[in-house]
Amino acid sequence: LKQQTISIVDSESDGDEARGNSSDCHVFSLHCPITKTVIDTPVRGRDCSHLQCFDLRNFLHANKNPSAGRWRCGVCQRFLCCEDLVRCGLFDA
Repeated sequence: LKQQTISIVDSESDGDEARGNSSDCHVFSLHCPITKTVIDTPVRGRDCSHLQCFDLRNFLHANKNPSAGRWRCGVCQRFLCCEDLVRCGLFDA
């Protein structure tokens, strides 16, 4: 499978930066890092520092038997609870 990604570039960037040659360009996958399937409901932890999202259904399934009763982010493995999940509006574009 070819990796599908979204690039976010600062609107004031010049041509080189728009091609991803800048630290102002952020790239993330459209595939869930948990199951490698296309993300249906994109979420991430409110306090996570990454843009990469994961699929809500995959996250809930992967955490159905959480370690020590605590859930972990599907990207950075930080502990989080259901209230910490936020829907990613970047996928709505």
